[in-house]
Amino acid sequence: SYLYSCPKCTLGKYVGCTTRTLKTRVDCHSGLSYRTGNKLSKPEYSSIREHASKCKTKIDIENFKILFSSKTESDLLISESLLIKLLNPRLNKDTKSVPLYIS
Repeated sequence: SYLYSCPKCTLGKYVGCTTRTLKTRVDCHSGLSYRTGNKLSKPEYSSIREHASKCKTKIDIENFKILFSSKTESDLLISESLLIKLLNPRLNKDTKSVPLYIS
């Protein structure tokens, strides 16, 4: 699981998880090809990219921090859900990636 923090404001926080390398995921959020670094013609939606555009800032790997790593995808999804609940990041559209049964 990783945390993105906007370098210009305190509202731009996002928690995510990936089984790919962090650089590959950052390129995806940036709308770039992880192979060539070129801009994608039809990048998938990213709330990080949308926020960075509004804040007029560049998406940089330095603004990402790995919070949890695991060899299993299920552990990553659970950690992402727990971190979203704990940190309540504003850029996350989903409140969890897997159901949590905690009080």
